[in-house]
Amino acid sequence: MASSVRFCAEYRVYYEDTDAGGVVYHANYLKFMERARSDWLAEHGCLPQQPEDDWGVIFAVHSMSMVFLKPARLGQNLSVSCLLDSIDGASFRISQAICDDNRDILVRAKFRIVCVDSETFRVARIPTELRRRLI
Repeated sequence: MASSVRFCAEYRVYYEDTDAGGVVYHANYLKFMERARSDWLAEHGCLPQQPEDDWGVIFAVHSMSMVFLKPARLGQNLSVSCLLDSIDGASFRISQAICDDNRDILVRAKFRIVCVDSETFRVARIPTELRRRLI
């Protein structure tokens, strides 16, 4: 089961996010998406340390694919969306997009996030309460 509700977070492009030409450096798109996923989890009642503190698990990016369509530039406001595509026993898949003020899609990405035991780093089932919060 996946959520049909798209979460969006707003961020501004700062000088530190760009290369010498004022264009967002490619690796920094990942930072915007990571922030949005963290905000998405918080919106679902899961604060950053809570999975480890309450259930002894953490989330790790297992795999990702990204498509860069247009550049983001210094000073632009960006909207970073998150949409839960699917969830199974130990992982979930999420689609993300970064859009500009005109709602043009700049970057599209898909991530598989895996739940792992915080001590052994072995794959672990997503705790029932946590799963309930995500969907």
